[in-house]
Amino acid sequence: MCPYEPKHQKDNTRLKEEFMSKANSNFDHLVKDEYGDKKVEGTYYAINKLEERVAQLEETIREFMKNWGPEVQKRRDERDEVWDEMVRVVSIQKKNEK
Repeated sequence: MCPYEPKHQKDNTRLKEEFMSKANSNFDHLVKDEYGDKKVEGTYYAINKLEERVAQLEETIREFMKNWGPEVQKRRDERDEVWDEMVRVVSIQKKNEK
């Protein structure tokens, strides 16, 4: 194949074979996971397991953002600003009492 020839030609079987063998080899590292050895039942099994793990990660991120996200930080900053103002007022009152 000429290097200047487009790689994505219609009916380019060699490219399809290379892509499929590469795509199948991408899942070879999934034989071991955090729970130890597992029986790999095929590529679709591995994809389903990855989808489950992604869903768990998304839920973890949602929970984290709910507890520590920008909205929470904004509310905390507003609360701290009010608190600082109250401390300033009290300290000035105590200073004036003396």
